[in-house]
Amino acid sequence: MQVIARELWNDTGIDVAPGDRLRITASGKWDDWFEKTNAGGYERWHMAPFRFMRRCRPAKWFELVASVGKDGGEYHRIGHGAELTAARAGRLYLFANDARIAYWNNDGAIEAAIEQL
Repeated sequence: MQVIARELWNDTGIDVAPGDRLRITASGKWDDWFEKTNAGGYERWHMAPFRFMRRCRPAKWFELVASVGKDGGEYHRIGHGAELTAARAGRLYLFANDARIAYWNNDGAIEAAIEQL
């Protein structure tokens, strides 16, 4: 599926239950304004003061992140690829990790493959 950088929530169409296991892999490039990057994301010293604004604070800027539900209660860092186990039930979404107020300057999309284990 395509994960569009400008979208706050990219709906995977997958509903998970507690204990469901998934493998997500990603490829391609997307842009954070003038910063070209991939699903692994990036860090820059001049962005350090704004880290508190990232939706998933432990993840890098523009790192691919999975979320169960839209309330921010369960995030999983994916990057180029990871396996996850859902802790709760809900719809699975993917997004480029950015500040909520900064999605207007995002561009491009990456390709993500989701495999239920």
